[in-house]
Amino acid sequence: MKIQQTGLKGCYIIKPDVFIDNRGSFTEIFDEQYENHNFIQDNLSKSNMGIFRGLHIQLGEKQGKLVTCINGIITDFVVDLRPSSKTFTQWHAANLYASERGQIYVPPGFAHGFFAHSHNTIVHYRTTELYNKSQERTLYWRDKDINIDYHSWGVDNALLSTKDEKGLYFYDLKGELYL
Repeated sequence: MKIQQTGLKGCYIIKPDVFIDNRGSFTEIFDEQYENHNFIQDNLSKSNMGIFRGLHIQLGEKQGKLVTCINGIITDFVVDLRPSSKTFTQWHAANLYASERGQIYVPPGFAHGFFAHSHNTIVHYRTTELYNKSQERTLYWRDKDINIDYHSWGVDNALLSTKDEKGLYFYDLKGELYL
């Protein structure tokens, strides 16, 4: 298992070892030795090619996520929305490939989203807190204050849910981050 820092404190890419032989493959996708977090909920999402999900955040800096691409290819986007962080409002993107069982750990206080580059994309989320609808917010994915360079990541056109398309601009969201 290889751990790669992203430049955003607490957020890192994980590249597990994938063992392949004539029967198929084996990958250990979680090991408490490397991931010392108290995960309490698992979620799966399935997306078609061209779908963007996010940028979602749970207020209160409570919910961390271990995100694994199970099928397909995604570009994963994170934004540090922890007001006390030195990297506040900075973002990071990484391609995660199912063939590599690519993972990213998204710390509490980060907005998170991904773009599906393939049909039948399946993403597994392991979270440190239960989902709380009243604490969920969506940061508008094309917010100019955050200025994510989607073009460089092959995300020029995307389909979003109505909820995600109506996400909040950072200017409107930032007051809630200090609660």
